[in-house]
Amino acid sequence: MTQHPDAISELNAMSPKEAERIIAKLDGAIMAERHAARQFAAGAAPRRISSAPPPMRTPTGGTNPPARSLHELAARSESVNDYIKARKAQEKRRDE
Repeated sequence: MTQHPDAISELNAMSPKEAERIIAKLDGAIMAERHAARQFAAGAAPRRISSAPPPMRTPTGGTNPPARSLHELAARSESVNDYIKARKAQEKRRDE
């Protein structure tokens, strides 16, 4: 505070509650700065090595996934038979 005499003058001009709030903020900032400096001086904590197996990889490749709609089936199929079967099944479910 001695390095900033204008800040002292501003604190003296404030109400006691407001000055207390400002000083509490400054105290928190100083404490956080000290804590960060201690952490930095201590160095990073050594990384813990786990004995757990590595995570499973997502399966890749395989065949084409089944079509989700008749439109996709019609666009993807080489023959019309798959589309016809799916359309008849859809109509049968609708009629039931």
